Amino acid sequence: MLNFIKKVFSLETFVSPKILKHVYIFSILVAIAYGSLLITVYIDAGLGLAGIIAGIIGLILTPIFVRIIFELMVIPFRILEELQEMNNKKRK
Repeated sequence: MLNFIKKVFSLETFVSPKILKHVYIFSILVAIAYGSLLITVYIDAGLGLAGIIAGIIGLILTPIFVRIIFELMVIPFRILEELQEMNNKKRK
C-alpha cells in the first residue's frame, strides 16, 4: 500500500485510468436511466409509439456515445503503456 502511495505522489503511476473505469460504469448506468426516463416522459406526453421508439433509440445510442467518449479519454494512457513496454523490451 505504501509503495502504491509513493508511486502516485511521484507521478510514476497514473490514477486517471483507474478512476475512468468507475466513472464509465456510473455513466453507463446514468445513460440507461436517461433512456428509460425518455420513454416514460414521451409516453406521458402522449407521443405514443413515436415516443417509445425515440426512447429506445436514446437507450441504445447514449451508452454507445458514452463508450466512444471514454475510449477517447483512455487512448493517451494506452499509448503510454505501449511505449513503455516497447522501451523496456528495447533495453533488455
